Amino acid sequence: MKTTGFRSFILYLLVGAFLFGLGVFLYGLALDGGDWAVQPFNRHITGESQTAAEGRVLDRNGTVLAQTKDG
Repeated sequence: MKTTGFRSFILYLLVGAFLFGLGVFLYGLALDGGDWAVQPFNRHITGESQTAAEGRVLDRNGTVLAQTKDG
């Protein structure tokens, strides 16, 4: 019985730490979410740049493995 109680205590601590971390994240998201979205590495969200370059993927022999057509 002592082992079960200790395991339950550890589980409650882990769940509590997870919920605390989730709360901190959501609080930061509510306050600074707009600033997070306009960071330079998120340009694909605002439409300022493309996410992938157009073109072809070739293997070492020059065989086309994949290519982009019409945008």
